[in-house]
Amino acid sequence: MQLKYLLISMLLLTVSASNVECIERPLPRLQVVTEEWPPYNYTDQKGQVVGRATSQVVRLLNAAKIDFDLLSYPWSRSMQQAKNNPNTMIYSIFQTAERLNDFVWLCPLIESPKMHLFRLQARQDLQLASIEQLAGQSVAVIKDDFADQLFKQRGSSLDVHIDNLSSSHVNFKKLMAGRIDFMVSSEFTMLEHLKRNDLDEHLVVAQIPIITAVKEPLCMAFNKQTDPLIIAKIAEEMDRRSLK
Repeated sequence: MQLKYLLISMLLLTVSASNVECIERPLPRLQVVTEEWPPYNYTDQKGQVVGRATSQVVRLLNAAKIDFDLLSYPWSRSMQQAKNNPNTMIYSIFQTAERLNDFVWLCPLIESPKMHLFRLQARQDLQLASIEQLAGQSVAVIKDDFADQLFKQRGSSLDVHIDNLSSSHVNFKKLMAGRIDFMVSSEFTMLEHLKRNDLDEHLVVAQIPIITAVKEPLCMAFNKQTDPLIIAKIAEEMDRRSLK
């Protein structure tokens, strides 16, 4: 199936993918920001940003011949940089309705992971069936991520205590210490945390699926003042790869 992109900005009307190669002019250096979200994007022991999504981003940018810098920050800081700084791209980011008009989007980057509310296996008192049953419980999310937005929207009706922290790693530590009831995470991210800490995977249970996350594509999002030729060149490379 041919890859479809939602480019919400009028910036790209001046450049079509078909004539990208005909335009030769210097391009600004793209600033690429992300967060620590293993195994999709994270900093390895050598200080390099790596991961499944990172590998895809680097391949696309190199193939499109885009010069870039790649840095990892807490999610909230990366979001602020992507929103406020021209020629800046953020990944891996869910394309939610609330964010739709904030960026220029290229989707999908990778397949969206299924997100769950995880609890400790020992907490048998937390065998809940839905988000609506979370009243009185504490849930750890990453500040300004899609789950934080979701619970802010529904928080008053759910009566849930939201602990919005800077990283998935901090949330995991609080879950293991019993300082929160639930943590929002993908299964792969949770397994990565357990592996890094030499813990058994049966210590946690994926209790409640976050259905909305599965429907949202995982994308690259560009500041609206990003050079349209940069975006067009990357979009062309994405389309070329989808047709192989």
